[in-house]
Amino acid sequence: MKIAIPLLGLVVLALASAASAGQAAETAPAAEAPKPAVWGAPVSPAAVAAPTLMIPPAAPAALSPPAEAPPKEAPPPEAYKPGGFHILVTGDADVTFTARRHGRSMWEGALSPLFLIQFNDRLLMELAIESDIATNPLGGEPDRNLTLGHANLSYIVCDRLAVGAGLFHTPFGVHVQHYGPPWINQFPDDPLPFADRSLVSEVALGGFATGAAPVGTDSQINYSMFIGDGSELITDDPDAAGDMMHDRFHNFEYENRNQGAKSIGGRVGFVPTPGLEFGASVMGARVNPEHFRHTTQVLWGLDASYVHDFEQLKGRVRARAEWIWSNTQERTFDPNGSLGFGPLRFNNNRNGGYWQVSYRPTQCGNDILKNAEFGVRYDRLTVSHFAPGGGNENRWTPCVAYWFTPSAVAKVAYEYDRVHGMPADHFLIVQFAIGF
Repeated sequence: MKIAIPLLGLVVLALASAASAGQAAETAPAAEAPKPAVWGAPVSPAAVAAPTLMIPPAAPAALSPPAEAPPKEAPPPEAYKPGGFHILVTGDADVTFTARRHGRSMWEGALSPLFLIQFNDRLLMELAIESDIATNPLGGEPDRNLTLGHANLSYIVCDRLAVGAGLFHTPFGVHVQHYGPPWINQFPDDPLPFADRSLVSEVALGGFATGAAPVGTDSQINYSMFIGDGSELITDDPDAAGDMMHDRFHNFEYENRNQGAKSIGGRVGFVPTPGLEFGASVMGARVNPEHFRHTTQVLWGLDASYVHDFEQLKGRVRARAEWIWSNTQERTFDPNGSLGFGPLRFNNNRNGGYWQVSYRPTQCGNDILKNAEFGVRYDRLTVSHFAPGGGNENRWTPCVAYWFTPSAVAKVAYEYDRVHGMPADHFLIVQFAIGF
């Protein structure tokens, strides 16, 4: 209040003398610029006639923004992380609709968060949780599953070697290690050798070593090797005898009935030039469960991958092929007939593989068309005709994938499935997948 009253008086005085001061200004010579007023000193008419010296008008905010305080320096990230480690949460999610010609349609949804933890420049950890739900084509409650996808600790020894232990993706072939996630796979399902009657376990529990080294100027060799729990031969199911049980984790519970028998194997890849890779894999394991005769299995596989941008085609071509051979010792199932389906004995050697090729017009001028990818895949699985559900299965799958972003894709595929001794089946599969 003490400041407001003198200011008000100055304004009133300025209004009262504005006219006379204006007239004086017309006839009088130019006056010397007044000195700044001092609080409490007498105020001259000339000083009052120029109130802008006392109360300057406020400039518009858009023209004269208030001065901003200099930004404070952000504290280092370690200040927010106990122990100084870094955590990244990533993963993927997908939803799939399948319409079957000779059956009911079904919906599936999955969410798989992945936690990546870096303790320092060399010590790393990854943990994946897998959850999924699927409607039951036969009716009833939907199938739900929540389990541990993989969890392992790894240490970078040097630029060409990393070692680790835990639950990890089996380093056999390329599909499981690199193309399994739905937002990476161009097709909405896995090839037959990695599907329901998979020849290779998706994960292994044990230890691993992996690395790469340059060969010449543009070439490279990469390698992965592991030792872990072996898969288990199914011996007591009349509909699946001779198949392998790979999935040991259900609702975070681990089951192992093959007396801790180990599998050992790995893969070696050669990259002669960027975009082209050849690989070879091998694995051996003891697979018999408890109270069953000692049985071994040997797998080996070959794979090739190619990707290149062609100026002539105005786009990118991706091609991949992989084949696996499985040799399991011949055994007699239910030898005394106590399970009701034996004695049953057959050659249990199997093989399967796939090839696929796709084209994406990345250099096309149309913004919509250049994000579409057109592909086709052929996959096959061969099982002994004398095994339960044996014979050949062949599938052709044309597919169109549309990439909204590099990690968000919608796919539409039509699958033609032919199983030995059964009528051909047809599937329409629509899927949306995203990586985050």
